[in-house]
Amino acid sequence: PKPLGATVTFTDSEMAITSGDDTEHTPYSDFEYIIETNDLFLVTFVGKVIVLQKNTLTGGNCPDFCQYISGQVPFVGYAAET
Repeated sequence: PKPLGATVTFTDSEMAITSGDDTEHTPYSDFEYIIETNDLFLVTFVGKVIVLQKNTLTGGNCPDFCQYISGQVPFVGYAAET
């Protein structure tokens, strides 16, 4: 597992997790689901789960990311209660 403080990047074809000099590349075809909660994204792939906090998102915003990633992998969006 990658330690806390790793950088997660989403490209046109994959997710890359970088920690120090080490980068793990995961193509979208290896993803199971991305599940959105009020504060987090739970990313499941090849039997692993990582938790991404929404408040650490850089280089974009949550609605744009959700729209983009839902076209790449199975995505379960968050429905706010009214």
